[in-house]
Amino acid sequence: MERSRKPKKRKFGTTVLEQTDDNISMFKEQHPQEFKTPGEVVDLLASLCLRVNKGAAAELSAFCAQRVKSIQDELSGYGDAESLSLAADDLNDKLSYYKALRNHMLRFVPQDSLVDKGPSMKRVDLRGGSYLVVPDDWPVVNEPNASSCDYAFVLEVRNASDAIPHYVYLSSKEACPTDEVLNAIADKWPGIRDVQSSQVEPIYDKDGAILNTDEWTKAPIIGVFPIRDASSFSWEDKAPYGAMVYRH
Repeated sequence: MERSRKPKKRKFGTTVLEQTDDNISMFKEQHPQEFKTPGEVVDLLASLCLRVNKGAAAELSAFCAQRVKSIQDELSGYGDAESLSLAADDLNDKLSYYKALRNHMLRFVPQDSLVDKGPSMKRVDLRGGSYLVVPDDWPVVNEPNASSCDYAFVLEVRNASDAIPHYVYLSSKEACPTDEVLNAIADKWPGIRDVQSSQVEPIYDKDGAILNTDEWTKAPIIGVFPIRDASSFSWEDKAPYGAMVYRH
């Protein structure tokens, strides 16, 4: 009977954060029968975190995305006093962990599985090595400014009488005013002003119900939306139209 071969060992010397060294020591103390040396702990972490099955990574990232949303929703309901409580601290700690784990798992998920298959795409290089990917037929109104921009926004018009393209606006601000986007689009396509003037403002009664629902819902509605980072999508939650920003 052939004996099973022991895995080959190799000396591995490097410098790590003090926190990492402390965490390895703590883990060894909690499981002394399984882990005798720091190297055995490192071997475990490497096997679990550095070579991950693509399908498992997709499932884990999707689960983490669900938990992130659930925790964010729970925290949004906290008042000022509750936001400083131990319960809120624990939720914020879990939120940070789920975000970090999700971002790590996404490293093993093929990027093309995060994108809805659709029209041909184009790339616009942003500041610092980041880049935007959008459908070819989406005009980027200020593309010459791309090298000084970090964020992208897209115009979408519902209930328009004619088909209106998804105009893209690039910005250095994470929260860009809608007026700024519309002004930039108007320089390229003045017709957006006609759409603006044809919008209908909702009229509310004393109970908050909309009185002119039919007229309001049938009129054009202008929306300006941020184009999200690729890391916020998963195989279950794909990027609308495949549009997203890849961070360097």
